[in-house]
Amino acid sequence: MICLTDIPPQFAHAVFNYVLGLLMSMVRSPLDGSQELIVAGLTLLWQIIPYLYTEMMILITGSIPSAKEVIINGTDLSQIPTQAIIQEDTQLSNVLQEALDFFDIPDAKRDDII
Repeated sequence: MICLTDIPPQFAHAVFNYVLGLLMSMVRSPLDGSQELIVAGLTLLWQIIPYLYTEMMILITGSIPSAKEVIINGTDLSQIPTQAIIQEDTQLSNVLQEALDFFDIPDAKRDDII
């Protein structure tokens, strides 16, 4: 395992974009041994993410024109999951707030969950 320290943000963005594109192509058209490559790519992304300077906005794009959805599970397994429609201008904070309100999580417990 590689341990990355003190990475410039520009390099982190370049590696992040490249690895994410590579992972998406491996998921769309798997090859022999792609499972191991996907695991290695996700591990690298996990190490790169702390060095990215990003806003609290997630832009989700895809080559297929359609609405994107995120399925959000509650803290209790007996609860029915909710779905959030994600568009290109959707902010993570709004999705999080909607999920917390949907599952009736009290303000006192919100910091523990987040």
